[in-house]
Amino acid sequence: MDKCKLCGIRDDFVKAHVVPSSFYPAIDGPRDMLLGASSKPDGRRYRTPTGIYDPKLVCAACEQRFSPWDTFAHRLLIERADLLRPEYDDSTLIAYWLPSYNYSQLKLFFLSLLWRAAATNREEFSRVKLGPFLDRLAAFVKDGNPGATDDFTVILERLEGHSAATAMLSPVRARICGLKFYRFCFAGYRANIKVDERSTPAVLREIALAHDKPLIIIAKEFKGGSEHRAMLKIAKMHFRDRKSS
Repeated sequence: MDKCKLCGIRDDFVKAHVVPSSFYPAIDGPRDMLLGASSKPDGRRYRTPTGIYDPKLVCAACEQRFSPWDTFAHRLLIERADLLRPEYDDSTLIAYWLPSYNYSQLKLFFLSLLWRAAATNREEFSRVKLGPFLDRLAAFVKDGNPGATDDFTVILERLEGHSAATAMLSPVRARICGLKFYRFCFAGYRANIKVDERSTPAVLREIALAHDKPLIIIAKEFKGGSEHRAMLKIAKMHFRDRKSS
């Protein structure tokens, strides 16, 4: 019998979203569905009313662990995004910040997001392979422990200037200051989560999620960036396939 991938005990599985459903674009009525598309040359297109979920990921009790973290992150980053204070260099927007926030709740949201992406069998998250870091990450999630700034360091960015920035892309590996990160792009944000034994350098610690420090979210132009280029590539490929079929 399959068991919950987090607790390893229960088997009362629920349809658990990897990225919480509240972070998907809103749909208008039952006829409107979210469109998914693969970046692989032979990849498929599909429509879904509820987003990407895994019915064999976690039990009901473990899904409830995620709920307060998911709710907090959605309220802070989506519902109350207007409370984020813009920071300018002359006339150029460079960041958003908030003088105080609940570090534990927000950090645990991103730790649980990384764990869900690594533990699921969904193809959309197949690039997330944590190896020996997976058990360590699971312990943080099960204990409700956000760790210190250096533990799975999280650096947030907000994608600006294009409606497509709210779409979700499959996470990818990236290097920042020579360190290994996984990069998630959804709901107009880009979250970079460190998966590396080496210490986070000071230049990154200044902008990372941390106890007793303001929340800092770097502003990034979406158009022309890596996510924009990836979306254009996928769109062109599927449009070409549709014309030839």
